Amino acid sequence: MKHFLIFLLFFLTLFVYGCNTVEKKPSGIIMEITPDAKIVWKSKIYKYPSCFNKDNKGNLLIADMATSSFYETDKDGNLRWIYPGNNPSYIEKTSENNYLIVNQTGPKSIQVVNSLGEVVDSIENLDNPAEAHIFKNNHYLVALKGQNSIKIYNPDHQILWETKEGLLDSPSSVQALPDDTFLISDYNNARIIEINKDSQILWKYFDHLNHPSAAIRLHNNVYVIGDRDNKRILFIKKTGEIVNTLNNLQVNSISLLPDGHLGVAALKY
Repeated sequence: MKHFLIFLLFFLTLFVYGCNTVEKKPSGIIMEITPDAKIVWKSKIYKYPSCFNKDNKGNLLIADMATSSFYETDKDGNLRWIYPGNNPSYIEKTSENNYLIVNQTGPKSIQVVNSLGEVVDSIENLDNPAEAHIFKNNHYLVALKGQNSIKIYNPDHQILWETKEGLLDSPSSVQALPDDTFLISDYNNARIIEINKDSQILWKYFDHLNHPSAAIRLHNNVYVIGDRDNKRILFIKKTGEIVNTLNNLQVNSISLLPDGHLGVAALKY
């Protein structure tokens, strides 16, 4: 009996230890947060969201890796539009109310699609684009992870500008700033940098970052960083002082919403 009780205690100890050490399976989450890190709204409908954005009317724009699709829903979650993707990574609305979408793989890298599903424009065969934005004069500002560069394409798809070779390693996001500079998540170099068009680094942050996937500079010069493999969102001043943190989030992207809030697509741990 004594040996049995010792064995049972040993077994229960191993069982409890195993339960406590198994990593919790993450779930997909999209969130709207304020510039001071308050959560306004969140949803776990999508299993692997890669982007959450909004248009000027407040409709939700989602890229979802799990279903390989792009979605638009209204504020109540009612489906307004759906379009097939290929490892979809980013979506935003254009001034013509079309959809700018980014596929990380496949020939249809960047597409502009109307509400009927008709392709208005397309830049094809890019190497692992992560993000794209409509830039000045209907140009495209693109973060290309596979080519280790940020590029600007004109409407004829000619390259007008690109970052200097060797500066970046798998950039995952880019934000055009008002002072004609660019904020970049330099994913494999584990840093966030702000550069000018000469590719000169004007500012950088790299303190204990682990594959940063997204960065946004707010109007108050606070930087919001998706520190992906540290599973957190940092809010920092230009001095590097951390003012807010959201934890247990493996961030895929952060978008600046029309009302100044932030749209986060992540895996929640």
